[in-house]
Amino acid sequence: MTDRPILFSSPMIQALLEGRKTHTRRILKPQPTACGGKFPGAIYESDYSWPTGKHGCFTVSCKPHPPESYLKAYPLKPAPGDLLWVRETWARIEEVECGCSEICGCPQVGEVRYRATVGDDERRWKPSIFMPRKYSRITLEVTNVRVELLQKISAKDAVSEGVQLKHWITGNYPEHDIGVEREGEVLRNKFRNLWNTLNESRGFGWNANPWVTVTEFKVHRCNINELTSKAVA
Repeated sequence: MTDRPILFSSPMIQALLEGRKTHTRRILKPQPTACGGKFPGAIYESDYSWPTGKHGCFTVSCKPHPPESYLKAYPLKPAPGDLLWVRETWARIEEVECGCSEICGCPQVGEVRYRATVGDDERRWKPSIFMPRKYSRITLEVTNVRVELLQKISAKDAVSEGVQLKHWITGNYPEHDIGVEREGEVLRNKFRNLWNTLNESRGFGWNANPWVTVTEFKVHRCNINELTSKAVA
């Protein structure tokens, strides 16, 4: 088992806290190189575990010889059993904002605030990449990892990515939530737009249809140190 940090935007943090997000897709690096012939250089969609015990998947090489070079291992990170401690946009209160914080509830010196919870204000927020482990409040327990082409995402998986429906029918009659829109392309389109805001400028937009790792996880609303200490106890 390995502990790793993972970054999420504020909307995705909200989805994690609300129990709406249990999957995350990340770009597979390096991307497999396609080639012609009977066995194209495409990655096999698998959570194949190697005899060595390493978790990963593999591709077919473009090189015809030697035979042992046909298969190229792609170790997947993270792997099932790993713990991911979530980094998010945050701020640490460095000075008292008023003289009666114990009475009015204003944050006290040393208190950590999270942008996903308190929203935008005039606070000097720090980027998620700079969040130390001790301030993380969400831990993800990896249950499964697989690879697939981005555009293969289903409407059901789009929901697991935290995408929400916003339609007057489903908004007023939530009992019809699944029947109205989840069978169509609405959710996939919403995920496509979300994906593009994060990855299109890097050359991995929806239309590029890159290979991605799909990580499934269980959400724990606590610091990773708290979770691991309970496991030891």
